[in-house]
Order: sequence, then structure tokens, then C-alpha cells
Amino acid sequence: MFSTANVNTNARRNVVLNGTDTLSSFGNTNEQQIIFSTEREVDLYDLEELCDAVGWARRPLRKVKTAIQNSFLVLSMWEQKGKKCRLIGFSRATSDHAFNATVWDVVVHPD
Repeated sequence: MFSTANVNTNARRNVVLNGTDTLSSFGNTNEQQIIFSTEREVDLYDLEELCDAVGWARRPLRKVKTAIQNSFLVLSMWEQKGKKCRLIGFSRATSDHAFNATVWDVVVHPD
């Protein structure tokens, strides 16, 4: 669970991280939310588009799906502006469920 924090951004907006896993920016002209989720379904084509944006080589979607299904944890980050929502971050972890975990495929949109 996340705690509440206020941070000033370059646009001089207050950024609030609340307990529901949402990072919100409130400005005079545009409202934006950054949503972190461990439960939201990730569309493989959206993930492929995100990976393209950072210059990663394409991987077979069948194998990407298998990797995600076999992951211990999948974290996605979404940008929501008004009614438009897009995937802007992704990561996953595998684990031995006792001591160790490995973080894989950390990708954040360059914009």
C-alpha cells in the first residue's frame, strides 16, 4: 500500500500518491493520473508498443504471454488523461517463493 505524499513537479502542480495506487497531478488546465497496478491485465500489443518506444527488439508474443503468466509479480504503470489511458511502464519478477526474486523487463515510456 502506498502512503500519501505531496511533491512539486516542474509544471508547479501538486502530485499526490494516495492509498489506492494512483499518482495524480492536478493542474489548472489538464488533469493527469499515473496508475500503478499489480492486478490490471496488460494487453500484449500495448506492451509491444511500449517496448518499441524504447527500442527493444520484438519478441514473439506467445513467449511474452508465457513469461508474464509464469511471473511471480507483474507491475504495470498507466497514464490516464481524461478518458484516455495508455500503458507507460511495465516490469515483472520471478521468485523462488522463499528467499530470492529477480526483476525482469523494466521498461518506462521515454515521454
